[in-house]
Amino acid sequence: MAVVGIVALTSCGNDTIVGSGLLSEEELNVEFIDTVSLKAKTIAVDSTLVFNFGNTSTQTFMMGRLDDPYFGVVESEVIATAGVSGNGFLPNFDDVELGDLDSCILVLHLDTLGVYGDPDATFDIEVFRLTQDLTDIDSFVSNVEYPREMTPIGSYSNYKPNILDSIYIQEFGDSVLRTGTIRIPIDMAFGTDIVDWIQDTLVNTVIDDAAFAVDFNGLVIRATPSNDAMMAINLSPASYTSDLSELALYYKQDTLENRKYGFSVGLRKSMFIEHDYSGSVVEEAINGDFIFGDSLLFLESLSGTNIEFDISNVQNIQNRLLNYAELELVVTDLMDYNMDNYPPIQIALASTSDGDNNLTLVEDIAAIGFPNDVEEFTEGTETYWRYTIPLTRYVQDVIKSVETGDNLTISAILKAHRPNRSIIFGPNHSTYPSKLKLTFTNP
Repeated sequence: MAVVGIVALTSCGNDTIVGSGLLSEEELNVEFIDTVSLKAKTIAVDSTLVFNFGNTSTQTFMMGRLDDPYFGVVESEVIATAGVSGNGFLPNFDDVELGDLDSCILVLHLDTLGVYGDPDATFDIEVFRLTQDLTDIDSFVSNVEYPREMTPIGSYSNYKPNILDSIYIQEFGDSVLRTGTIRIPIDMAFGTDIVDWIQDTLVNTVIDDAAFAVDFNGLVIRATPSNDAMMAINLSPASYTSDLSELALYYKQDTLENRKYGFSVGLRKSMFIEHDYSGSVVEEAINGDFIFGDSLLFLESLSGTNIEFDISNVQNIQNRLLNYAELELVVTDLMDYNMDNYPPIQIALASTSDGDNNLTLVEDIAAIGFPNDVEEFTEGTETYWRYTIPLTRYVQDVIKSVETGDNLTISAILKAHRPNRSIIFGPNHSTYPSKLKLTFTNP
């Protein structure tokens, strides 16, 4: 996975024009070209990296189901471990009888990304107990389904996500306001198991995340929508250290009711994502290779499709000084595709592949940070969206045969953690074809 850094622009040995604005038009012979022949195709992706334990800032995790005739079916469920790391103190149930346990609640903090798909959809949420310890796994990819018990230990029916929803909770005798959380009741038997285990374990050892995970592993959270939709939850460290995402045990102790201990949820997390393209237009596009790509291309987040361009024909352009190059891609608004419910990908990235699906951002993007956000524009009564991806240094390398030019991969930013998708005009589409736009200075 490429790491994007924002660094100062340097020449890196490539041709550039410095101070060209000081020259008169007569002294410059500038040529603009956007007719270089391109080949492009939609390519399937086996999996994508969802979470690495060394990068704890990962925030957004999607769950739900989308189904449309263009992209087929995609389903995602969330996997999360729990532990004590985010709490300020260790659990202590010395004086607690099992009958003192009041409730066990899985609290999930909604992400500001909200709902993708039908905004009016509701979700039936189920929680399952993992049967595998995940503490030795540091990298989680989207195509791994971890084993779980078949019977759910908690559920919440007909849930309507709303980040502004608030509720007052009684904790330690105080009324605490919680905003934008899902509170899923968990079977009391599970909570009782935890209290019982802690009371037994504290006799011999200190409770920590590893000890807790050996016996309680983690949770699988599945959300089934009433209509095509996905919802986003926030599992960042900021969420569980502020008690917004936790496995909360409420209990009585002495004369004070509503004491709570919250096990942090999201220490390790992943998504199991499945794409089924059977009978969809994307399936035709993948099988149609470059021929189908002449017309339409499909870019998808999660573990969905990327686009591959072959721009090797720029090698036919010699003896000119390349000033600037950018790839222009236009997103179409098809009549039977609901762009209000399925807005396009915000930023498209350009990378090169090593042949094993390992992508490295092209130097142009790594040097400046990111390309611009997708730009909305209108033509007559039609609305379109446009990506402009800088490629000057990459194209220079292709012209010089430093790069081959036949494995330029376009993918979605934050691919694993966004549900968006874009349908893009191919290089030979009659309306707004994909173009490589070049500006040269002739000698």
